[in-house]
Amino acid sequence: MLAAEAGDRINELTLVVMEAALQDGKQAIALDPRFKLAVNMSAKSLSDTHLLFDIMTLLGRYDFPPENLTLELTETAKLEDHRIAPQIAALKARGICLSIDDFGTGESNLEYIEKLPSSELKIDKRFVQHMATSEESRAVVRATIEIAHSLGKIVVAEGVEDLAVAATLRAMGCDQAQGYLFSHAIAMPELLAMMGGGRAALSA
Repeated sequence: MLAAEAGDRINELTLVVMEAALQDGKQAIALDPRFKLAVNMSAKSLSDTHLLFDIMTLLGRYDFPPENLTLELTETAKLEDHRIAPQIAALKARGICLSIDDFGTGESNLEYIEKLPSSELKIDKRFVQHMATSEESRAVVRATIEIAHSLGKIVVAEGVEDLAVAATLRAMGCDQAQGYLFSHAIAMPELLAMMGGGRAALSA
C-alpha cells in the first residue's frame, strides 16, 4: 500500500481490490445476508472527490448492500485535506461503515479519532500481543477501549493468539477480537464451505 501511495496509484489499487472483494462477498451474502465485508483503504484516498462515485458504482454493479461494507482506513496520511470531511459524511449517509485500522501506528493519535467519525476502532496487534508481558501495553489497550467506548465506537483487538490475552480483553470490555486464536487467513472457497454453501454458492 505504501508503494502504491508513493506512486500515486493507491486509488486504482483500492478499486481493483474492492471489486474482487465484492465479487467474493456477493457469494457470501447469498448464503447469509448478515455477512459483513471489510476492505482496507488508505485514508489518503478520502481526498479523491471521485471516490464515492466509484465505490457506489461497484456496489450497484454487484448489488451489494452498502451497510454490509466496512472501509478499514489505514493511518498513513494526516486528515488535513478539506475534501475529506464531506467524503466521509457522504459515505456514512449511504450506510457504509468506517473503521480506523491499526490504531496506535502511523499518524494515529486522539486527533485522528476526533476527525474521523468512524463506528469502529481496531487496536494494532503490537499492543495486543505485548499485553502478556508489558503493563504499558495493557494500559494503552485499556485506555483505548475506554476512550473509544465513550465515543460510541466498537473496539476490535487485532492479533489475538492465546486464550489469556483473549480473556484479558474480554475483562476490559473489548467488543470483538481477531487473530490466529480464532482462525488463520483463509480463501473465500473455504469460507463459503464453512458457511454451509460450498459448491452451490461457487457455481451460482
